Amino acid sequence: MLSAPGVRELSSAPEPFSWRVDGTDLLLRRSGGWDSADSLLGCVRAVTSVLRPEDG
Repeated sequence: MLSAPGVRELSSAPEPFSWRVDGTDLLLRRSGGWDSADSLLGCVRAVTSVLRPEDG
């Protein structure tokens, strides 16, 4: 389960996407591909901020 701030963080990502953790790998997927490298990086930042919050 994700906290409310975590859900907000994921919802603020630049594009809708799917993600999962496979062992030590973080996998992000977007049907149809990414609009730009900046968009992909924004989605990576959203997931990593949820998985590694700065206050914890």
